[in-house]
Amino acid sequence: MRKARVGLVLDQGLQDWRVNDFIKKSTNSKIFKIECLIIQNISNHHSLEPSQFVKRSFFKIILFFEKHFVGRYIQTSDFFKKHDIKKFGIKQINVNSPAENDVIGKYSERDLNRMGNENLDLLVNFSESPIKRELLGIPFHGVISFQYGDMANHKKGPPGFWEVFKREKSTSFYIQSNHDNLGEENKTLLKGSIPTNFFFSLNMIKLYKKSNIFMYKILEDILENKISKNVIRSQVRNQSSIIPSVFEQIKYILKTSAYLFKKFIRKIKKERVTWNVGYEFSKNWEDVWSRSFKIINNPKNSYLADPFLFNHKGKNYCFVEQFNFSSNKGHISVLEISVEGNKFLGTAIDENFHLSYPNIFQHNDEIYMCPESSAAKDIRLYKCKDFPLEWELEKILISDIQAVDSNIFRLDNKWWMLTNVDSSETGELCSELHLFFSHDLKSNNWKPHPMNPVIFDSKCARNGGMIFENEKLYRVFQVQGWDNYGESFGISKILKINEHEYLEEQVFEFPFKLLKKAKGTHTLNSKNGIIVSDCYSFNR
Repeated sequence: MRKARVGLVLDQGLQDWRVNDFIKKSTNSKIFKIECLIIQNISNHHSLEPSQFVKRSFFKIILFFEKHFVGRYIQTSDFFKKHDIKKFGIKQINVNSPAENDVIGKYSERDLNRMGNENLDLLVNFSESPIKRELLGIPFHGVISFQYGDMANHKKGPPGFWEVFKREKSTSFYIQSNHDNLGEENKTLLKGSIPTNFFFSLNMIKLYKKSNIFMYKILEDILENKISKNVIRSQVRNQSSIIPSVFEQIKYILKTSAYLFKKFIRKIKKERVTWNVGYEFSKNWEDVWSRSFKIINNPKNSYLADPFLFNHKGKNYCFVEQFNFSSNKGHISVLEISVEGNKFLGTAIDENFHLSYPNIFQHNDEIYMCPESSAAKDIRLYKCKDFPLEWELEKILISDIQAVDSNIFRLDNKWWMLTNVDSSETGELCSELHLFFSHDLKSNNWKPHPMNPVIFDSKCARNGGMIFENEKLYRVFQVQGWDNYGESFGISKILKINEHEYLEEQVFEFPFKLLKKAKGTHTLNSKNGIIVSDCYSFNR
């Protein structure tokens, strides 16, 4: 079978991490092969202006200092380097491009013929400039491009910068299919958003890594004719990157410095994030925001979070993550809840790695639990031997996966799993909601849904619980704030779920505070007339 012929559109000079990473991944593709690199020599007289030189120089200083900080959060050894892609031995076609912002400009007839003679199936645009109209008709499948950020609401600038500058909750990217009809909109093949990080460079790294993964997947889908079902319309247009003014850069430095100083003061005061779990008796979980919750006292040197309810032989139990400050990991504990109060029963499941999010359910008189076990890089199923404290590992459902907060449930004679996956290996687990299904709970082959990720939005993708009521299924989702994991949560009703489709509708979103000093919350569950939730604050 012939591999599809793909070309990359690049700017002249050494290439950034995105290009180097994409080419490396492509060497393993069974679908396509990168046959040529179109290197654009773009004439831009503005770059020679003194003001532009000052802006670029100042921005390089910011990146120089930031790269030493962000190494604490993510591997950056290759990211800030410029890469010589000649090492890949791919044919290069050097062309003189029209001016940087000239979308309708003309290439020379010679350059157009050289590009056309490659008989390309598809072009991928990695240039910082908008794709030129003349290139759109050369490959059979057209051109696909990145778009970072919403240019309708932001100034043009480096990817991920303005979201950090404005303290926005999420940072978006688009993967677009470009058209040769001047009046036609670009088609957005995929829109994704990640939680905005407090460093611009860290935000950019995670944005690049996440978008690169999906550019690769979409390219293969296009070439295998699998993409049409996901195409949506968008008014977003490719625009070139412009360095922020010196004044804007200084303002960014001051805002970032103030934030880091605030974190430093918290460290000096020995303040740390502490979660609390609370509960309330109520038959109407929709009134959760108006309730007066009873707070469960945290055990010594630990906190409780991620509460899940289970009724057994007429008694109500609450399974929670118990995080120990000394070991810096969590295990699963259980409490009994009654109108008289709550009683701590002890540890249910403990491993040599972190556990949380104890999703518990019953099937055929057996009680199962699927806690979050991302530290082991798998999704596990435990079976109860003697309720509530004795459990054993029943099955590793999915191996070699970075996933958290899995909801497993049975619907329409199938088993479904909604879980949050990190496809980019950046540790970012709040933006992608993936769906898997199986006819057998203990199957070795849970099938990924063809629409994965079924949701790609950090403002609503991360699971925060599940609620079943009157044959209706509600998914609790976490809302991530700016550098704030678990700012609040919301409720979505699942409208359609089958092997080909997934659709949900947001019912409401609300801030919910069990304590006056609470900074956020991320879990809600309700069962048998009891509501449980959690919240966090900073405590010594």
